[in-house]
Order: sequence, then structure tokens, then C-alpha cells
Amino acid sequence: MYKLILVVTFIFVFLNLISQSEFAPEEAVWYYSVPEGMHPPNVGYLKISVSGETILDGKTARILNKTHFCATGDTINWGSEYIYQEADTVFYWEKNNFHVLYIFSQIPDNSWLVRSSDFFYCDYDSTGIIKTDSVGNIIINSNTLQYFYSSPDDTSKWEFKGITIEKIGNLEYLLPKPVDCGITDILEEVPGPLRCYYDNELGLYKAQSIPCDTIISFALRIKNSYSIRSKYIHIYPNPAHSQIFIESEKKQTLIDRIVLYDLYGNIKISRKVNSSKSEISIYNINPGFYFIHIIFPDNSKSIYKLIKRQ
Repeated sequence: MYKLILVVTFIFVFLNLISQSEFAPEEAVWYYSVPEGMHPPNVGYLKISVSGETILDGKTARILNKTHFCATGDTINWGSEYIYQEADTVFYWEKNNFHVLYIFSQIPDNSWLVRSSDFFYCDYDSTGIIKTDSVGNIIINSNTLQYFYSSPDDTSKWEFKGITIEKIGNLEYLLPKPVDCGITDILEEVPGPLRCYYDNELGLYKAQSIPCDTIISFALRIKNSYSIRSKYIHIYPNPAHSQIFIESEKKQTLIDRIVLYDLYGNIKISRKVNSSKSEISIYNINPGFYFIHIIFPDNSKSIYKLIKRQ
């Protein structure tokens, strides 16, 4: 009986290993959003594409080129990453060595060490510990893929936030990101989340509703939407957690409508007001950066920035 269990276990592990999907095949490409500052918070995108292979430390590694397409129209080369795969484990090149990036055959409560990139800056130690919270399967374009949810160890300053999917990687960013040090939600040029992934086998996977190569620029929109009534409007608190108050210091200045947009132009809240003041709950929207459009009866409007905090 004991031998039978060993044989069954071996077959299960063997089948799992040989069925493991290739990570970063030759034609793979990822698109990530890239916030670009606060004044205004424009959004470009980062395109990561496989451009060939090279030999590092005796391993054949895929070269992943990173190109930042800015909201200003500029294009910036962010250099390259190097990745190779052994069975269910993906490794990446950092600090002149290969380190574990993903282990797709996970079990809950598993943990592994990751090493950070120098790109981020919160004055953190360069290593962190990631732990697996849950695992499962997901069907994408008729392909059944493994996934796992993960979070940083209590002492770790680096994380893979949320879900990581076989072939695609983490939906927040390909590499570990810093745990929030108080400002990372609004730092410039910290990439993520994923917009799209494509390879010839899986096809196109869209993680967001916007086109993969969308560039968002609010500068002209804010300049052209100024209303003389803007100086009379007060929005507080800001940042806010659960609710905000919008009030005109002149009672005769009526607010017709209030519309809350996220960075990608999606309407999160829309309310008819027809008053000089209003209270709006933002408890059910995700933490992050938003725009409040205050629309007046004559259809003029003013736009204000809002930070929803944890």
C-alpha cells in the first residue's frame, strides 16, 4: 500500500511538471499602467516584450525589454529583465544571480525569498519573503491555468499583491513591488497594474477594460474645464476614507451633478445634487487617486483631485 501511494504521488508530480506552461515564450508581451506624477496625474504605460535569449550563469534566459510610453509622448528605455524557467519555477536575474520569482505548483502557507530591484525607492532591505494564501485554477481563452494569491510575510517589505497566474505572472506587476511605505500609492513611475498580456498560444488576456496602449492625459481637460465658481467649492476631508463633503460657500451657487472618475476615465459615482452642498460615501471604492467633476446648472464644471485612503 505504501509503495502504491509513492507511485501515485510520483505520477501526479510528474504529470504536473510536464504539463507546466512555458513562461515568457518568444512572442510574449505585457502592458502595465504607469502613473506619472500628481500635477496632473497622467498615466502612460510600460510595454515588456521578449526579444531573444542569452546565457547567464550557464542558463538560457529570455530577454525581456521594457519600454515606457509616456503621457507626454516621449518613449523611454527602462532596460531589460532576464528570466528562465525550470519545471514549475520561474527565476529572474537580479544582483548578478538568479532568484526565484514564481512557483506555480503552490500549496497554501508556502513561502519563498525574493530579491528586489533597485528601481524602487523606499529605503528597504533588498530581500523579502512572500507567502501563499490560496491556490486554484482559472480558465482563460479555453486554457486552464494555475493561480495563487500571495501576500508579504509580516516582516517583509516586498510583495506580490493579489493574484499571480501561470504564463501571465502577477497582475499587479511582473516583479516584486514595495509594501506601502506611506507614499507608494502616488509615487511617479511605479508600474502596475497589468492591462494586457498576449502570446500566440494563450491569445490576448485583458485585465482592464481600456485598450492596452492607452495614454491618459488630464492636463488639457483640467485647464479647459475651469469654472469661475471653483473658488467657492470646498471638498473635505482629502485624503478621505469613507465619505466626503462637497459644499459651496455661496448658497446661491448650486451644484447640479457630482461625478467621480478613476484614473482610467471610468465613472465610479454619479449623483444628481441640485443643492449647494452634498455628502457622498466613498467607502465601497478602492483606495487610490480619483477626479471629482463638479457640474453646475449651466453645464460648466470644475475638476478636483481626491485621494481615497485605506
